[in-house]
Amino acid sequence: MAMAAAIPTTDEALEFAVRSIRRADVKTGKAALRWVLKREPTNVSAWLWLTRCAEDELFKARCEHQVMKLNPMASRA
Repeated sequence: MAMAAAIPTTDEALEFAVRSIRRADVKTGKAALRWVLKREPTNVSAWLWLTRCAEDELFKARCEHQVMKLNPMASRA
């Protein structure tokens, strides 16, 4: 009997995303961040990391806006 893969927690997925981005695997990191944000759209840490790997200024600005909307006390991303 094959065992089903365990679904990670959002914290585990966020840690995986950060590790991927730090290893320069931005594509995998971004995919993991999007997975986290689908489950927790108010996860400020995920938005901050998504800002760090934004490929264009418009997307980066949208991510920064989300961070500031969710946590007005956050420093600029």
